[in-house]
Amino acid sequence: MGPRRPLILVLVAVGVALSWFAATREPRFKSSHEDCLTDADCVKGERCTVFPKDDGLVTLGVCAEPCVDASTCLNGWKCLAFAPGDGVLLPADSKGTSGPPVSVCVAGTRK
Repeated sequence: MGPRRPLILVLVAVGVALSWFAATREPRFKSSHEDCLTDADCVKGERCTVFPKDDGLVTLGVCAEPCVDASTCLNGWKCLAFAPGDGVLLPADSKGTSGPPVSVCVAGTRK
């Protein structure tokens, strides 16, 4: 029994270290409709849509998929026009937008 005790302790220590490593890593796969800061935070095909506030601080957005009309949006979301901003999509009537509008499914409207 004596020589096995250090082996058991080493295996327990390795198991704890691997558990800690797995718990501290970021998720490997992104999900749809997650919070985002830029388009890079969204799954392929989705865009980061932001309703900016007037205080000038960074506002979290939500990843949204493109749409043609409201019937293509799920969960009662609305199909609204957004325009490209600085790495995100902003409501088409916002300052700082450039390029043609893009329609995406969003959960809400400007607050």
